Amino acid sequence: MEKKEILEKINKDFETFNYFDVWNNFENYIDKIKEYIQPEFKKYSSGLMVDFTESIEEIITTTFITNNIFDYIVEKNKKNVLIFAHHPYYQKQIDNSWHDSISKNIEVLKNNKIAIYVCHMALDFHSELSTAYYFAKELIKDFQGRLSYKYKDNEVECEYYGEAIENLMERIESLSKKTMFYQFNDTKPKKICCSPGGGNIIDIIKLAKEKNVDTYITGVSEFKGVNSISRNKAYFEELEKIGINIIGLGHYETECIAMKRLVKDYFSKYNIKTEYFKDKFYE
Repeated sequence: MEKKEILEKINKDFETFNYFDVWNNFENYIDKIKEYIQPEFKKYSSGLMVDFTESIEEIITTTFITNNIFDYIVEKNKKNVLIFAHHPYYQKQIDNSWHDSISKNIEVLKNNKIAIYVCHMALDFHSELSTAYYFAKELIKDFQGRLSYKYKDNEVECEYYGEAIENLMERIESLSKKTMFYQFNDTKPKKICCSPGGGNIIDIIKLAKEKNVDTYITGVSEFKGVNSISRNKAYFEELEKIGINIIGLGHYETECIAMKRLVKDYFSKYNIKTEYFKDKFYE
């Protein structure tokens, strides 16, 4: 397939421009590479971000873009690569702060003819291939529904809820070595809701409670960084009122599942070499 056809198909299949994403809010990082930012990304904060390719000979999926993926591409001497990323920046686990590696690797992008495609909210809200779907497949044996709510001007569906698998805690342990558990009721996890990434949003947790969910399983389970103490105090007070248990596995740990599975479940139809980049920064 030609490069233009590949990009148009990805845009269509993921309905990439249905949402205005958040990444242009990171002005300090965007300004460093503003001369290379593609027009649609300037508008939507989604889709093709930068492009130095002549054609697309290989696709690499990844959860966050760290320096490691550029080192890997240089080491393997890969050329004309499309990086399909869930986030254009990477998040440090110690404080959840965001950092940029793209501006530091412009020469690698140019020399190795790399393009970066960002699919964040468009993937999270996708009807069949969402991060929530793949996360929930690991933990739910009986899907009962998907939470629906308004995001800006869009009515969206994201988190899945249903009956938990029998060996839930063992499966969680296998997915993450950084699991946090916060108990606000005495119920053994039975009806759960899966919300990968930064799912610690009170309004969404309340929606899960309305569906009689007893345990809400997410990525980021508490706030870190500036004002985290006061934010967590208010957050945990609300959780106590709601009475729902929280399990946090980590941002990367809950969203890398989808990025791995997309290699086979979606990109295999392109007949282009595709691989998932397992980033040792998070391992």
